[in-house]
Amino acid sequence: MSSKKVNMKIRISVIVLTLLIIAVQSCGQQNMGDIYVKFTEAYQNKDFALLQSLYEDDAYYLSPGGKILNDKNVFLAPIKAMFDDAAEKGLDLHMTFRIVQRDYYGEAAVDIGYYKLDRMNKEGVQGRSIGKFITVARKQVDGSWRFRADAFSDAPEEGFFGN
Repeated sequence: MSSKKVNMKIRISVIVLTLLIIAVQSCGQQNMGDIYVKFTEAYQNKDFALLQSLYEDDAYYLSPGGKILNDKNVFLAPIKAMFDDAAEKGLDLHMTFRIVQRDYYGEAAVDIGYYKLDRMNKEGVQGRSIGKFITVARKQVDGSWRFRADAFSDAPEEGFFGN
């Protein structure tokens, strides 16, 4: 076999191996986005159990003006009250996210972005909250992702809408 053919086979092998490595890494990381799909679903369905399942039991929660909390049953209680209130008033909750930056660190991911929460009835939007956030999520043994830390604060509308 000529040296040109050997060099070509080596180059092709290196390219295929590189693409395979990238594909394997991407498969695990693409599932990270599912956590936001489930988060949105939890709000739409006012499914508190689903929302709880997205956080590690001792996750850290940093809300504006509050202490650092690390018991999901404590820091998610106000959200349960909001779900119950929305159900009682017949309001739909629509949560959307805009991820500005995502960085992976092995089995952990850090997201920085904006969220928008619309409270709606049949006439349309009755209230809107827009904020910015940073989250740390960790890949679990079963391959799912759960939030380890969640911090947020208010943001102007132009932040969410990218203006």
